[in-house]
Amino acid sequence: MSGGGVASRLNNLAHPQFLDEELSAMVHTTASYDTCVTAHAYTIRAMRHMINNGVLGIEHGYFLDKDLAELMAAKGIYLTPTLVTHDAMATPPYDQFLNEDFAYEADVTTCFGSDLIAVMHQFQRREFTIRSQVLPLLAILRSATVDC
Repeated sequence: MSGGGVASRLNNLAHPQFLDEELSAMVHTTASYDTCVTAHAYTIRAMRHMINNGVLGIEHGYFLDKDLAELMAAKGIYLTPTLVTHDAMATPPYDQFLNEDFAYEADVTTCFGSDLIAVMHQFQRREFTIRSQVLPLLAILRSATVDC
């Protein structure tokens, strides 16, 4: 978690969870195992903090904007939005965000995720329908089969 989570009433989404030094240790340790760090990040601040510290994947990224999408594409950082989480929860402000088109237009590699809270797994297949509102069908299929 790069900031507070949506399932917690006690953690603010905008508050960073890790110091730069802690992230550096995580990134270097995982690199020694030939793998990488991904982070649950919702806000621009949280995503930028993760990216600036070497994280190679952003989970969720609901508040993604065009500038950050372009930075992600330039650095080869992938996005796993799992849009169905906020669709199923339908709680403001998440029900108003569908910014995967920024990632697509910037050529960010987009992955298909399954990070849903317990009883919400029944909504998983709706992810394809939601993505079809902003992405071409081939891009949706690639995200679930080839890109990640």
